Amino acid sequence: MKIQRKTCSKCGKKKWPSQFPIDKQKSDGHYSSCRDCHRQWYLTHPQKKLINTKRKLATYGLSLEKYEKMVKAQKGKCAICGEVDKNGRRLAVDHNHKTDEVRALLCSSCNFLIGTCQESIEVLKSAIKYLEKYND
Repeated sequence: MKIQRKTCSKCGKKKWPSQFPIDKQKSDGHYSSCRDCHRQWYLTHPQKKLINTKRKLATYGLSLEKYEKMVKAQKGKCAICGEVDKNGRRLAVDHNHKTDEVRALLCSSCNFLIGTCQESIEVLKSAIKYLEKYND
């Protein structure tokens, strides 16, 4: 199957799908504007990003103020690795997927780790044993 190039709705240039931000709600899985145009639009419309952030936080029952208090309490660092987000992203709200209870804020890498192992303590313990076995 040949990958088709997509035309950006803002700049009109044909680009590869990987050059468009992911949007799972779109039929092709990507925004209609390319990454560069999308980024530029957000720089000129900061209130839109804030609205989206507030909406996303509301799904966890958090206000922007409560989120900022959590960030301050964690000194802007991930609750697992103790680092700021290496990708320059806002700390993610970690929550229990069974109870929806908010636990803490994580960097994108640690949030991905927890999600990938499906919050399984057994899988994480097994991964630790594996790493210890092959650690030089």
